[in-house]
Amino acid sequence: MRYLMGAILFFALTPCANAGSIVIFSRDGRTATVLFQGGQSDPNAAALFSALAVPAEEMQGRLTKKVLLAGDGHNAFSVLCAFSKLAPEIGSCTVVFRASPALVEVLKPLGRARLLLSGEAAAKFAQAFVVGTEGMVFRADDGKLQIAVTKTGSEIAGFAAELRH
Repeated sequence: MRYLMGAILFFALTPCANAGSIVIFSRDGRTATVLFQGGQSDPNAAALFSALAVPAEEMQGRLTKKVLLAGDGHNAFSVLCAFSKLAPEIGSCTVVFRASPALVEVLKPLGRARLLLSGEAAAKFAQAFVVGTEGMVFRADDGKLQIAVTKTGSEIAGFAAELRH
């Protein structure tokens, strides 16, 4: 019974304890990961889940959405969100930047990472996201992660995802 109570307290308090974005850079400095632990105290994960235009898939009692951008033999940029079907406000999103020539730059000493696309590549990749009228796709409450597009007229000319830690 004691273990059951501990588990219930852990799951009840975890979303509050992990509110906000958590940023992790790999030791070699080639990967930056941003984690949003969704819950009532942190709406970022739900906002990012909603910003993904791809259909949700059901997997092991969760609704998941993912967007991947292939790079130099690996996924240069990825977004993965998973939310519980039983408690829809509980979930998480993980955004990963992996250094890749001409796609993703990771600058660990500066606490920054960014993906920049232009032209047709930007327009194609932006289809996986819900783009607001001003070109904003997602902005974390703490400002550490922003995803946006630039437009020329009504056409998407650029796509950017930027991490500033």
